Amino acid sequence: MTELTQVFADLVRYETRLYNALRERLQAEHGLTMGQFEFLKVIGGRDDCRVNDLAQDMAITVGATSKAVDRLEAAG
Repeated sequence: MTELTQVFADLVRYETRLYNALRERLQAEHGLTMGQFEFLKVIGGRDDCRVNDLAQDMAITVGATSKAVDRLEAAG
């Protein structure tokens, strides 16, 4: 394995470990998934946020966005 390939592999493993640690902490401290957190972050960064705007920012369909927003609202 070349040095650059090893650096890349190490970086990917580090990113995975970091993501998992953040996911676990977010769930334990706030009861949120990473997806919910991302939605709330986008919503919080806008003065006015409609489902269509959120779908564009998240790069997912309006239907998926609507369902995610409904779940967030239901969770309080």
